[in-house]
Formats: sequence, C-alpha cells, structure tokens
Amino acid sequence: MKYEKKSEQGFLLLESLVTLGMIASISLLIYPMIARWMLIRKEAKDEIELNRIFYEASMEWNTTQSLDENYKGYVIQSNKNKLSIKKENQKVEVYLYDYEFEE
Repeated sequence: MKYEKKSEQGFLLLESLVTLGMIASISLLIYPMIARWMLIRKEAKDEIELNRIFYEASMEWNTTQSLDENYKGYVIQSNKNKLSIKKENQKVEVYLYDYEFEE
C-alpha cells in the first residue's frame, strides 16, 4: 500500500508554473545573445564573400582596360591602377602606384 499526503496535490501546478517561469526567463535572457551571434555570423559571412570575390577579380585583373560590372550584387570596378569591389556599405580597394616585372 502506497502512502500519499493529501496536502501535496496543489504543488504540481505550482512546480509547473515555476518551471515555466524559469524556462521563459532563461529564453528571454539568451535570445538577444543568440540574435547578436547570428548578426555577427552574417557580417563575417558577407566579409568573407567580399574578399573571395575580390581575390577572384584580382586574379583576372587586366590593367590595360577598364572594367565596370555587377556580380551577385557586388560592383566590380577596375582601371589602370585601381581595383575596387563594393556591396552596400562594404568596400575593398587596391591602388597600384608602381610595379615591376622580373624576367
């Protein structure tokens, strides 16, 4: 035979409400941190993509002709001594002041 206290029947609801309150509090404290991490992740991803496109454009950069084209929302501009890649508020530029080729 099992012994049960009749006075503990109301504690189940109270424990559930306290647990729900704790879970909600933890969620509200963690959500801004997770949202900030996602924003930092997106910014880093955009910066890596910008640098990747810059690298690819610099490998094909022909200094004898000007270039002005769009690639996946990125604006690629080049002329004799400058290569720049822009997207929204991000920009990467390289200026060549002097160069020398060795044989």
